[in-house]
Amino acid sequence: MDYEKIYIEEVKIFNDISRKYDDLVEEDIAGAFELQKESLQAYNRWSNIKYNIKKELKRGQATATKERLEEICIYLKHIHTVTKAIWLKAREDLKQCN
Repeated sequence: MDYEKIYIEEVKIFNDISRKYDDLVEEDIAGAFELQKESLQAYNRWSNIKYNIKKELKRGQATATKERLEEICIYLKHIHTVTKAIWLKAREDLKQCN
């Protein structure tokens, strides 16, 4: 199964999130906020894709695909957690300055 051909839009969104994460700087509060929302929505979509694919396959089938989908979900969850932490820290710092 070649999920990249089936889920073209989701792959584009994933790659866009990955690029934004690579380009994110600590001072970009608005970017971190948007990225944490986007990554959570993408995580939800990829988690659903993973569920549907695993449901259709038998044990031992397409193991590499299932592992890759798990890695994508873990990566998106990591991005969400990190960007949320950046945003929350920046928000706290702004409160202390005011």
